[in-house]
Amino acid sequence: MLVFRYLFASSVDSETKEARYLAWMLSDMLMRNKIMRKGIVRTSQDIAETFSKDEFSIELIMSKLKANKLFNSLSVKIQKRIIEEPGNWKIPIAPNMKQPSWRDLSLEAKIGNKFSDVQYPLLCSYAHSGSLSLLQIRQADLDHLNNSRMVSLRLVIVAITMMIEGWTLINPMVVNVVKKKEWSEVYENWLDIAKSLNFNTFA
Repeated sequence: MLVFRYLFASSVDSETKEARYLAWMLSDMLMRNKIMRKGIVRTSQDIAETFSKDEFSIELIMSKLKANKLFNSLSVKIQKRIIEEPGNWKIPIAPNMKQPSWRDLSLEAKIGNKFSDVQYPLLCSYAHSGSLSLLQIRQADLDHLNNSRMVSLRLVIVAITMMIEGWTLINPMVVNVVKKKEWSEVYENWLDIAKSLNFNTFA
């Protein structure tokens, strides 16, 4: 929600929106490019083609970013961080400011201090697979969850399973985990369900 508002729904000019979007796109492309350069992924024709396309896209995005007026108003230090360090995609809310934190983005969205200080840390735990997410699911009275919630939960499990399957195609270490005895049966069951639904997160 915060990312969507920051990129597309903030009351900022077109140069700022463009800079934010380009920096956001560039960040994860740099990360994937970095992983591929280290040779962590399996070699295949498809991956080689993806790497080649990424190289071209990164150059194109960087050229657009460097031509952006807002981006050029930032300090050299922040510019360098954005175009060289994956994960540093957030453009300062004002040119002379530091890169914003997630709390800064929630305040810019006028969500308020209560959300920033109380609710957001809880959401972070869920987003980053903290133990709190597991604890609250265990504590929930699943018998009283309505059908729509259970369907949603199953769809999430299917999506996560397909994401894991995608990682097995490029990272052998993931294969070693999902083939472990305590995981393999559950994983294969959910994978079969996903395939029967023609569920493909990589289309």
